[in-house]
Amino acid sequence: MIIYYRPPGEGYPLTGNRDISNFQGNTFTAVGRDQNHYGPLIVHNINYGQQISQDIRQNDLIHNIPRAKNALYDANDGKGQTRKVCTEGTRTEIITEIVHWAIGNSRIKTLGYWICGMAGTGKSTIAMSVCIELEEKNLLGATFFCTRQIPECRDHSLIIPTIAYQLAHHLPAFAEALVEILRKEPEVFSKPPLIQLKLLLMKPWNTIFNANMQNTVVVIDALDECEDISLVLSALIPAINKQSMPGLKFFFTSRPQGHIQRHLKINRPLPLGSQVEGMFLHDVEEEIVKADIAKFIKEEFEELTIPEKDMYINELAEKSGKLFIYAATMVRYIKNYPEYVEDRLSEILKPTSAPEENQTWDLDYLYSTVIEAAIPRNPRVLSSKEFEECLKILHTMIILVSGSLDHTLRLWDVSTGIQITEPLQGHTDGVVSVAFSPDGTKLASGSRDHTLRLWDVATATQITEPLQGHTNWVYSVAFSPDGTKLASGSRDHTLRLWDVATGTQIIQALQGHTGLVASVAFSPDGTRLASGSVDYTLRLWDVATGTQIREPLQGHTGSVMSVAFSPDGTKLASGSQDDTLRLWDVATRTQIAEPLQGHTNCVDSVASSPDGTKLASGSRDHTLKLWDVATGTQIIQLLQGHTDSVASVAFSPDCTGLASGSLDHTIRLWDVATGTQFVEPLQGHTNSVVLVVFSPDGTKLASNSEDNTLRLWDVATGTQLIAPIQGHTDSLVPVALSSDGTKLASGWNDNTLRLFNVATATQITEPLQGHTNIVTSLAFSPDGTKLVSGSWDKTLRLWNVTTGPQISEPLQGHTEPISSVAFSPDGTKLASGSWDHTLRLWDVATATQIAEPLWGHTNWVDSVAFSPDGTKLASGSFDHTLRLWDVATGWPQAPGIKQSGFGA
Repeated sequence: MIIYYRPPGEGYPLTGNRDISNFQGNTFTAVGRDQNHYGPLIVHNINYGQQISQDIRQNDLIHNIPRAKNALYDANDGKGQTRKVCTEGTRTEIITEIVHWAIGNSRIKTLGYWICGMAGTGKSTIAMSVCIELEEKNLLGATFFCTRQIPECRDHSLIIPTIAYQLAHHLPAFAEALVEILRKEPEVFSKPPLIQLKLLLMKPWNTIFNANMQNTVVVIDALDECEDISLVLSALIPAINKQSMPGLKFFFTSRPQGHIQRHLKINRPLPLGSQVEGMFLHDVEEEIVKADIAKFIKEEFEELTIPEKDMYINELAEKSGKLFIYAATMVRYIKNYPEYVEDRLSEILKPTSAPEENQTWDLDYLYSTVIEAAIPRNPRVLSSKEFEECLKILHTMIILVSGSLDHTLRLWDVSTGIQITEPLQGHTDGVVSVAFSPDGTKLASGSRDHTLRLWDVATATQITEPLQGHTNWVYSVAFSPDGTKLASGSRDHTLRLWDVATGTQIIQALQGHTGLVASVAFSPDGTRLASGSVDYTLRLWDVATGTQIREPLQGHTGSVMSVAFSPDGTKLASGSQDDTLRLWDVATRTQIAEPLQGHTNCVDSVASSPDGTKLASGSRDHTLKLWDVATGTQIIQLLQGHTDSVASVAFSPDCTGLASGSLDHTIRLWDVATGTQFVEPLQGHTNSVVLVVFSPDGTKLASNSEDNTLRLWDVATGTQLIAPIQGHTDSLVPVALSSDGTKLASGWNDNTLRLFNVATATQITEPLQGHTNIVTSLAFSPDGTKLVSGSWDKTLRLWNVTTGPQISEPLQGHTEPISSVAFSPDGTKLASGSWDHTLRLWDVATATQIAEPLWGHTNWVDSVAFSPDGTKLASGSFDHTLRLWDVATGWPQAPGIKQSGFGA
């Protein structure tokens, strides 16, 4: 018998020193000690040599997990400092609510909790205090504090492995389950976050979970400081929403950034049934925040001797508003030089003439004061080396902030970084946009004071009176190519055109945008003006008349922040906060060689209509869209009804109906002509519906769900035809119906495929074996004699439906798991889509790849479908796009060109 010790927080045997005694043959009794830690003793009847070797291997597997050591809550913050906690007695209501949520005795029953706040509102200090409270209650399972300053702490690919590593230390049983997975999947750390989540968290957690376990909490702080955090959230949030890891709770903090908010599905007010609770710190009552800030300042000033200290504390708290960062900056500035405390207090608290609408003025003023105190205005008091160091710092900062701090423009010598002239003064508020004239002799500036000003670069003087007309900030300015005109875009939603020589407005304001005009650009010939706006559109204008040229250019799903014409004026480029750059044909006003776009989240499913004239797409934005293949335009804007991601779509054989399966557990049947549902939602599944397939005669529909069942439905009535086919123990399984509707194939979690008789719901053959990992996609050949399967093992396999064995060797070539497969209508070709971002075409007869991979998508290819004549291929991807391909050449097809292969 061996008795060994597992120290708390480690979870593994064979750590620390061992006192070994009572040898009996090849077994022994060992009492473990790890320095001064004493944990529960665990007894096993095992062989000594085998266990030692096994434990060492287990320790090695866990120890070798790649992780961000500095992301743990008790590591340093990237500046060599320990992260701060809330001052005692502050933020108590917030911290108490979060701890109660973690324990499970709160009104909030979600598995996710998100604290959102602007910079400086104290999110990370709250997270630190929460971690300490949870640690004391043994509820803290793992932490990841994202930090821009430390590369490993901004690396999204390390988040899930780091969490898994910590959970293994927190829970010995989790460690054992994780080790089994690591032995089978040693390359998991190079996989996308979705695979990491499933293998490193979901599987081991669900292996050990029981209803009597206390909750475990994972804290992820500052999501907005992590690069590509959307890749993690797109995997993690659906798992939280579906409660795929019961008892494992996630606490997040971040700034209110749109892409994070969309993933968390939190808006204001919060939707009913949201699985992630949200708290907006800037909504907390100001008086409560000010009281906490006053406590913080009082503690920091404890050692200072100041007359009327309480008065100063109250004034500083009042001045801080809701910003803890303001209070912390003031405190550091004041305490750095105790002998000047009163002088610095007076400087900070003296009245300013800041405009009321500029909410950041106090912070700007404070930072200006701190910078001026830190760096002498007279460079002669510094050594040359010190002066150079100051310049290095200021050159990365002052050009960006000087406009908002002192209302001026400054001109710098690029080669030396030295200011060329005195500041250009005149604006009465921050300068937010500047542009040089084509000949470089003039400068235009737009300001928050609602005016534009024109400057002579040589003399640094204004050329004309201020250009007045806008009623809000002037956000963008541009000179015409000949330098005679100036265009401006404003927060008042308008553009204006000005005569540079006189400073007068040429025509009336150009109206049409419904949001701030963020960018303007003249065409090379000066006859047209392009504008981009936060209303997500671009617009083209006739400079001579000021009228809009036709309809807005639509397609972006975020604010259009930049526009530029090509040198020949035939193309227009636009950059947007939806993370895309788009090229437009100015004459036709269409996107050039662009995929079909319009969804606002990942496209998870795509299907081609049997007559080839339409495409259907389903997205994580909860909608379906119907597309005209010939024109690349939407036929019906949105098919709405689902309340969660649309995971699968399928056309009926006669092209009149469309089925969709969703993570909201329902199937919906749609009339293609009208976009309306023709029966009530098909309900019965108790989890996400991940695949729907019509029978060839269109009367039946098969569905596969994460409730581990397959179901068969009557399309006319929406009722189930047979009892659910049960037995799956994993939800990520595909399903396919044969062309005659008599057979159904499904993939199982043991890496096998199974064939069923639809009429009897019984298996036809023994399980089809060969894949070495999960089967992700299936398709029958048109004649029903063959079946193709795609798998996480990166291979496709062809099967004889009648006899069951494989027809050929595995089809190899993809470098990542395969997500989708499809036969061509004549059965001679196969198409496959993969997480390696490519599609591949295969010859069925020879089981070889046809030509090179089809490149173009920038993320996982999630679905593929051939046109009825087999000449075109459609693909949907996690990059939010659909693409059309010519099967013969492998070239992408541009929208706006008639695609005859789809029967247009």
